[in-house]
Amino acid sequence: MKIKQILKTKLFPIALVAITLLLLLNTTALAADSWTSVASMSTARASFQTEVLDGKIYTIGGIYGNGLCTSSVEVYEPETNTWTTLASMSEGRSYFRTEVIDGKIYAIGGRNGNDDYLSSVEIYDPNVNTWTTAASMSTARSSFQTEVIDGKIYAIGGMSSRTNYSSATEVYNPDTDTWTTLSSMSGSRAFFQTEVIDGKIYTIGGYDVSTFLSTSEVYDPNVDTWTTVASMSIGRSKFQTEVIDSKIYVIGGQISFNDYASSAEVYDPDTNAWTTLSSMSQSRVFFQTEMIYGKIYAIGGLNPTSLSSTEVYDPNTNTWTALSSMSVVRYQYEAEVIGDKIYAIGGHNGTSYLSSVERYTVSSSTTPDDPTDGNALLRITMITGESKEYDMSTSAANAFISWYSSGGAGSPSYSIAKNYNLGSLSGRTDNIAFKKIAFFEVMAYNTSSTPDTSTKTTLLKVTMATDDVMEYEMNAAEISAFETWYDGGASGTPAYSINKTFNIGPFASRTDYLAHDMISDYEIITF
Repeated sequence: MKIKQILKTKLFPIALVAITLLLLLNTTALAADSWTSVASMSTARASFQTEVLDGKIYTIGGIYGNGLCTSSVEVYEPETNTWTTLASMSEGRSYFRTEVIDGKIYAIGGRNGNDDYLSSVEIYDPNVNTWTTAASMSTARSSFQTEVIDGKIYAIGGMSSRTNYSSATEVYNPDTDTWTTLSSMSGSRAFFQTEVIDGKIYTIGGYDVSTFLSTSEVYDPNVDTWTTVASMSIGRSKFQTEVIDSKIYVIGGQISFNDYASSAEVYDPDTNAWTTLSSMSQSRVFFQTEMIYGKIYAIGGLNPTSLSSTEVYDPNTNTWTALSSMSVVRYQYEAEVIGDKIYAIGGHNGTSYLSSVERYTVSSSTTPDDPTDGNALLRITMITGESKEYDMSTSAANAFISWYSSGGAGSPSYSIAKNYNLGSLSGRTDNIAFKKIAFFEVMAYNTSSTPDTSTKTTLLKVTMATDDVMEYEMNAAEISAFETWYDGGASGTPAYSINKTFNIGPFASRTDYLAHDMISDYEIITF
């Protein structure tokens, strides 16, 4: 069996311990259970925000009555099925945004109960259960979007009053507690969506005073420029987006003052083109989507009747499938994923604000199997140096890549089911935190050809202190010579030379010289 590297993502230098543990796992069919009611929040709320930290769900602010905003915060512990009231923000806010940086929650902008549009920012530290005031944005805004890139928060668009829509963009640096004004979008928009792909922010659709927008543009933080890209087939606001395989899926939304959409389309940044997809069975606004195992779950919302229904989209077949409905209708609620479970939290049912919470379990049936053509090995190296490996289908690997490429959107951790050493347990799942990943690799198996074991039988992977990863196909004698040199403390020479025969061009030869003191670790993988 020959392993071929097809993708590598590196984040920052770290000395790693080489652990080669092959877990043969092939993620296949997806099955779904029904919704189950869990403990309710102490405060009913809608148009609030949630974040997941250390496997716990934090609910923050929102509307709890006619024009009344709450500053209250509470946290849900799934293991004990309990909510705990925490320190409140300094003021109530709705239609605001939250982001997490270094284990702290940033609450940004929004509107308060007096219908004032806010530029203020507060930071919650769960370690000491306190909120502190941070620097305010230069622009007060609600119904806007934020994204985090390289530890900085980008605030984009929104409304600064009921009639004033914004195109302004600014960025917050937590290290200096400062906001910096950036280039503005070409047009103002609110109730839109953003996604991050390859370090660039895509803004899509929305609403501007009287127009439902189909336009999209992309922001490159390296050069502080916005560029217009292809437009959607229709204008829409209050819709949802997900990223799978570096493509942006747009679902539902409002397309006129009296019309809601069930349609979906997908944007491919490589071709700058939108493609129409199969539609949902129901149109929806103010709903939520979550992605698990490479499939998109659309839940609840309005059309204009309040909805409890759930359906799932499979991008491999371009089909939507109806699933069990929630026990209650809800819109303007929040959803979060922990492991293989989706939590639907609070919201409004058309007559009252909700404190209720429901949980939906998505299960992956797993069957151990030998790798076949099209399957892949996912190797994740954590910042602790621990290496995790999973044998999985190409679609499962692509789902992980999409989650990672989206900055862990929808969930700060990714769950991968394991079916070995179960004993008396019914299941085992790894939950891998986005922020704890140093780098990962995806390698495709090639079983259609057999490597010549008399020549190159092994892959040597050398990780340097600079975080560069060097790879060489070698035979057994060459590997033995390298190990002898390394184990001997570079006896005789401080660097090891390895000849390369590829990309020679006009040169007679190419040679890598690997300094012993600059090698963080190395790994040997036998074909």
